[in-house]
Amino acid sequence: MTFASVQVEDIQYLTEKVWASCSALNGSRDLYNLAFARWEHQKDWSPWNCILLCKEETYAHTQVEDIHQAYETTFIQWVEQKHLMARQHFSKNPVMAKYLGFYQDAALGNQFVM
Repeated sequence: MTFASVQVEDIQYLTEKVWASCSALNGSRDLYNLAFARWEHQKDWSPWNCILLCKEETYAHTQVEDIHQAYETTFIQWVEQKHLMARQHFSKNPVMAKYLGFYQDAALGNQFVM
């Protein structure tokens, strides 16, 4: 899957509205030091499978094999709420909406229900 249809405005929405322009881990607001990383590495990057982190944090996050062992439940739930916000926003984009169905079906198959 590719997200060639992701526009500057989409990244701006993710950065400002979903992630509040700060690192999910340390709250840093230095936009020049923030980067999106995949939340779950085995899945493709998408607006609903990403996390905004400082560049230094992205390396450590990429080394995490199991997010459920590395992060506290409350943090995981908070990130999942951010992903839900992204899903709701991007479901309005017809090109991206087709990918949402795939991810929702896969999530339900894994007993992941919001």
